[in-house]
Amino acid sequence: MVGEVDKGLNCMIFMMNEMRIHVGLGASICGVRGFQESLAYACERKQGKAGEIINYPDVKRQLLAQKVYSEGALGLVFWGAALNDSEDKDDLELLDLLTPVIKAWPSEWTLEANKWAIQVLGGYGYTSDFPLEQVYRDNRLNMIHEGANGIHALTLLGRNVMQNNGNSMKILLTRMSKAAAECNDVEIQGAMLQAVGILKDVTTAIGAKIVGGEVDVGMANAHEYLNMFGHTVIAYVWLEQMKAAEKMLGEGGELSEDERNFYLGKVVAGEFFFKHELVKIRGQAKLLLSFDTGVLKMENSFF
Repeated sequence: MVGEVDKGLNCMIFMMNEMRIHVGLGASICGVRGFQESLAYACERKQGKAGEIINYPDVKRQLLAQKVYSEGALGLVFWGAALNDSEDKDDLELLDLLTPVIKAWPSEWTLEANKWAIQVLGGYGYTSDFPLEQVYRDNRLNMIHEGANGIHALTLLGRNVMQNNGNSMKILLTRMSKAAAECNDVEIQGAMLQAVGILKDVTTAIGAKIVGGEVDVGMANAHEYLNMFGHTVIAYVWLEQMKAAEKMLGEGGELSEDERNFYLGKVVAGEFFFKHELVKIRGQAKLLLSFDTGVLKMENSFF
């Protein structure tokens, strides 16, 4: 017997939510492993006049994409773990809101990172001589495990963002806005505040559709909403990491070369995410606010 009579399902959901955080962690680790393997290869493999292939700008791009996806995902999972350990009511509400994102965003975007890891190795990337093909196959499961990502998109949009009169969303938006206000970089601050405003406006508009009875129209592009939501939250995670790194660099204490490079790497990677990834939410928001019903028009027989 699990829990009280007729209450076992509630206990199961609680345990499943914990497992969903674990899935996000597993995906993040796969992303980091792939990044580390491809980074090591790029630092050793020589080709052309540039020497080691890490010196080629497009290889740097592939490595940076892996870094921002994987370390951003890992930061999100660590944040979720901290919320889980908290006794603060707002933190627990926030964890409930973010659980679908903690599971789904890392499992989708660190798989993208693993794709670039394979690409760095070129023809060797999908051979058993190197572990990346195994890492990619292991990570591919995480989009399915503990609920397919499409289901989590429906849960996030159809239930989580509107529960408790949207209080969880208010907590999240407030925390992200506060973090942006404390940022000294005007460009990053503006981008973060704009992203928070976009997320708020899109959520309000879709919520109005759903509450108004147009549920299918509001939910038609839930997966796009999940990605937009996730990218915004990951931007916040990177902002916090950048602020922490800049604090360490600015304190004037003695840092080893490795420590200094680590913190500088966090700052540069965060800037990359804001300029190359966060901008994607503008197009996603435009699509979501158009309430495109293309998927609803596609009859089964049309396939």
